[in-house]
Amino acid sequence: MGAMEPTGRSHSNPVVLRYRSRFGSNSQPARQSNSTQHQPPLPMGPIAPCHRIRIMESPPESAMREYVDGTTAIVRGALAAGCDFFAGYPITPASGILMAMMRELPRSGGVAVQGEDEIASIGMCIGAAMAGSRTMTATSGPGLSLYSENIGLAVMGEVPLVIVDVQRMGPSTGGATTVSQGDVQFVRWGTAGGYPIIALAPSNVVECYTLTARAFRLAERFRCPVFV
Repeated sequence: MGAMEPTGRSHSNPVVLRYRSRFGSNSQPARQSNSTQHQPPLPMGPIAPCHRIRIMESPPESAMREYVDGTTAIVRGALAAGCDFFAGYPITPASGILMAMMRELPRSGGVAVQGEDEIASIGMCIGAAMAGSRTMTATSGPGLSLYSENIGLAVMGEVPLVIVDVQRMGPSTGGATTVSQGDVQFVRWGTAGGYPIIALAPSNVVECYTLTARAFRLAERFRCPVFV
C-alpha cells in the first residue's frame, strides 16, 4: 500500500480510509513506513513563460493573400507557442510538418531532428521535455502505434508533450494519400491503464493554428501529452 498518510494526520483519501477500516490499529506501522509516499510531488522544473498568441487581422480585399494548408498552420502555431524542439520520422501525410519544422525551427534558435524511426523520435521528445524544452512530434496512424509505449511513459512521467496525428485511412499501413478519422479512439484511449488523454480536433485551417498553440498550454498545465 503506497498511499498512506503520516500518523495522527486526518485524511479524506478513500484509499487511506479503506485501509484503516480493514486493518484498524494494525495499520499503524504501515502508515508510518509509507508516510513519505503521500507527500506532494516534487516540481518538474520551472514552467516556461506563456507566449501570447496573436491572430492576424484579415487583410483588405486588395491585399495579396497567401494559401496556407493545415500543415503550415500547425507549424506556425507551434512556433508561436514557443516550441523549441521537434523530432519526427517521415510518414505521409505528416511529412510536411517534419520538413517545415526542420526548415523553420533552427531559424528561431530551436532544434529539429529526423529520428531513425518513430520510437526514437518520441523518445527524444520526452527527453527534451524533461530537460525543459517545449516539444512537439508529428506522425500518422502506423507511427502512432509505435508511439504507444512511450505515450504511456509520458503519461506516467507527467511529461508535457504535443503529438500531432495527421490521420490516414485504414488500419495497419492504411492508405497513405487518403484521409480519414479512424485514429480518434486510439488517440483518446490508446494507453495501458486506460488513462484519459487530452485530444484537440481541428476542423479547419484556423483551428489548426489556434489549437496547436493551445495544446502547448494544456500540456504544461496538466503535465501530460496532448494530441492534435
